[in-house]
Amino acid sequence: MENICMNARSFVKPLLHAAKYPHCYINGVFLAECPKQKDGKVVLEIKDCIPLFHSHLTLAPMLEVALIQIDAYCQCNDLVIAGYYQANEVIFDKNPTNITYRIAEKVKDNFNEAFFLMIDNERLADDDGENAYILYNNYDGKWKKVLIEKDVIDVAQTLIQTKAFRDVIDFDNHLTDISLKWHNPQINEQIEQCI
Repeated sequence: MENICMNARSFVKPLLHAAKYPHCYINGVFLAECPKQKDGKVVLEIKDCIPLFHSHLTLAPMLEVALIQIDAYCQCNDLVIAGYYQANEVIFDKNPTNITYRIAEKVKDNFNEAFFLMIDNERLADDDGENAYILYNNYDGKWKKVLIEKDVIDVAQTLIQTKAFRDVIDFDNHLTDISLKWHNPQINEQIEQCI
């Protein structure tokens, strides 16, 4: 994949998820439209992300249930599961784990241009939120820059300061109370209002 372009939703929600559970491993998946050509380059446009878990990263049955539901949602909305994100439990640990690689491989099995990123917990509080992401892309063994829509860093900082992260619903929350919407329409609305 030549370029990965993240919109406000896909950039902000993982940071809010990490802010809501700073003491836990957290993870989620990115949803994209099928890759398109723009100015002669292939561009993967990440449209949204779905927060998955904050406590059960190693429970395969829960992950399978989540991915089946998300895949059905994607089919209804012409999207694909295109990437994976994770933040580790320990603030100084920003390295992928075996679980990270296994889940990323599962995503890649279903979407060849898949990527994953790690959230650097140390940098979440920095003024420059862009540096909180460490991208891993398996395309030709080269790192590719994540393009970020204008002003989304400011949106992320605003929503973290207003404690909007308290409203993030991940799949763990949904499994506890199925009336909670794991695709986070309320967060999406707050993000859109900030743009």
